Amino acid sequence: MGGKVTVLAGATGRLGGLIARSLRDRGARVRAIVRPGTAPGKALQLRQSGVAIAEADYGDGEQLARACEG
Repeated sequence: MGGKVTVLAGATGRLGGLIARSLRDRGARVRAIVRPGTAPGKALQLRQSGVAIAEADYGDGEQLARACEG
């Protein structure tokens, strides 16, 4: 799926997690945006499946823009 990164919100939920893992299984580079205070176990499960994690407050446009860079 090339060198692009797919940025995904909601990846710590059931459906979002399935989408993140499915993309990784297809060879995509995936970055999940998680809210500050997200349960560490949820983020760890994503990391273990090869998903990069970026923490951002969904109400802060600057934080979201930084999470989507690169």
